Amino acid sequence: MTITDPIEKSNPPGDDDICDAIKRRLQRDRVVSGDDVNILVAEGIVTVAGAVHHLLEKKRISEIIASVRGVRAIIEKIDIEVKQRSDEMIMVAIDYAIGMDTVIPAGLITAHADSGHVTISGDLPSWGLKQLAEGAVLATDGIRSLQNSIEVKPQEDRPDVELEHEISELLCSNVWVDESMLSLQVENGVVVLSGSVGNVAQKTRARNIAWTPGAKSVDDSQLQVIPWMDNDMQDDSIYQIRTQDEVDTAVKDVLRYDPLISELDVIVTVDNGTATIEGIVNTLQTSRYVMQDIEDVVGVYNINNNLQIQFADHVTDGELSNSIAAALMKDPILENIDVEASANDGVARLEGKVETHFMYDRADSVVAGVNGVKEVRNNLHVIIPLNNETDSELKNDVEKELFWTPNVGSGGVSVSVDGGVVTLSGNVKTIKEKQVATTAVLTVGARKIHNGISVL
Repeated sequence: MTITDPIEKSNPPGDDDICDAIKRRLQRDRVVSGDDVNILVAEGIVTVAGAVHHLLEKKRISEIIASVRGVRAIIEKIDIEVKQRSDEMIMVAIDYAIGMDTVIPAGLITAHADSGHVTISGDLPSWGLKQLAEGAVLATDGIRSLQNSIEVKPQEDRPDVELEHEISELLCSNVWVDESMLSLQVENGVVVLSGSVGNVAQKTRARNIAWTPGAKSVDDSQLQVIPWMDNDMQDDSIYQIRTQDEVDTAVKDVLRYDPLISELDVIVTVDNGTATIEGIVNTLQTSRYVMQDIEDVVGVYNINNNLQIQFADHVTDGELSNSIAAALMKDPILENIDVEASANDGVARLEGKVETHFMYDRADSVVAGVNGVKEVRNNLHVIIPLNNETDSELKNDVEKELFWTPNVGSGGVSVSVDGGVVTLSGNVKTIKEKQVATTAVLTVGARKIHNGISVL
């Protein structure tokens, strides 16, 4: 791959404006308390300091900051003030969390807790599995810090030329990354990324892609974040027109090189931008992983998911209801929500109230990860605070939120508000853009949204 030298652009987002945008999102999120953290922005580099109650809250803060246009890097100085919990209880909870994940290989991970400071170690064949293990442990209450010392040891050595070609193709087909601004080198399985991206989220995405099976480590220290590029990501030149065969190949490559999916019996065909998925998977969460991979491919405009879910062991409705309730209760973000969970023939139903759309999605994701769930009917009601804004004020808030959201071509999205109902219209290039635009509007507190955006 070659790198195009960046050209300085005028009018990048100002530090004060970036700071205000971050604080607005923290206040609206309500999973984290904006009053408990301090935000300082200097030349797009965000320093966040303060105290939170668990590691998931800390992670959520970083996700919110990374979701703001203009952020070049994040420096965390956050303390964890957890509930007192013995190391023995923490270890039991960690073993349970890892054991409940049907994707993580059993018996390959060990954990050690010392006064709430946890280290997980072991050998896993891919970086994706390493991240899954970390995610399972993060949800354990009582942890003050987490050191992920799991080593990635690929099952086979692959030629550097093969790895470089594969990563280059994956970067080229991903909707969030402008591969023309990146440089890639592979030596002895060590991947080095350099060049430029438009925001922190794009840098993270490029690093994740580089961790393809066979990679031993990834160095992205030479990958710069240049905020003006985020605007250029909306140019049509980024989304090169691809033939149906090229899109079909890209989709199959993404699934073949994803270690969480590559061993599964999944068949995908692409016809005029519509991907149809057939096959058998063992969990609902795995089915969603397949969907997420395909949504990232340039040239896919619609997905028909016909995957069947078959479980290794039969789970009764009573056992499944208890497992769902336990999973929700063990999650630090969801432990106090007002929700009633039930199951019928593998279909989980959630009833109750939550404070934010993030908590709505979080509950949905947690339940989807429970073994035995083949469908989630999420009837949770999001409690939206009373908003006395006029239609004009709400429209301004929505447009502002779209502007501050990376990877959303706000110039191609029109906003109208009538009686408090927000309507989005216009054209975007990818499924993910449409989804991100919807999420951005929900954070503003709109009570009803009609998303009329077309993916072309």
